[in-house]
Amino acid sequence: MCRVIERSSTLESLEQLREREKRDPAGFITHLCEQTKLFVLGVEDHRQERGLTWGGGLRVVLNRNIAIHLVEAFNSEMEEPGELPQFTVFPDAKKAGRDHPTEVRVEDVEEPIRGVVFWVTPEAFRKVRSEVASLADRYGDFDLIPDSWLAGTALATLLETRILEHAVVKDERQYDFRRGILHGALPASPPPPPDDGTTGDAADAFLAQFSGPERGESQSA
Repeated sequence: MCRVIERSSTLESLEQLREREKRDPAGFITHLCEQTKLFVLGVEDHRQERGLTWGGGLRVVLNRNIAIHLVEAFNSEMEEPGELPQFTVFPDAKKAGRDHPTEVRVEDVEEPIRGVVFWVTPEAFRKVRSEVASLADRYGDFDLIPDSWLAGTALATLLETRILEHAVVKDERQYDFRRGILHGALPASPPPPPDDGTTGDAADAFLAQFSGPERGESQSA
């Protein structure tokens, strides 16, 4: 079960975060580690892109790995659940609360790509979408927002009680942070010697927060 988290009293602006990272890169990672309980996230904002019809305009990315797409309606690019992104939150009053498993076959790949459509009420969808839009407006492309800053929100509740608890999502979490935290290094590999004042120890400590049985994750290969 996911642990209940409390809202952090330290809710910083993007400018404050950038200044902290510039002033003390290693301490910046340690600070995020202290603020984080279960996950960090970022928002991909595609609302202003012209011609985008697949995948929704807002996407929540967990631990630099799992993209949760907020899709408001089907269209010519997504006509049925099987054509939706791998992990999708979709409003439907009749199906709200249900999880719809999907599979996509890729040529020359033996195993299908498994996904889930999380049906929610239209009201819940609007609430979550509003919160995600606010994060995008506040933090831009910063993708290490600690979960404690979101405690009590509709987004945090949806992530903690449904999305992160789903078996397919748990299986995908073995790829968390495969792009690394510092210098693009993989979690399984120590970061290269820093040339800008950062240290590998802080990154390792941060990544360690998301490993182990209590997180319900598989181990990286």
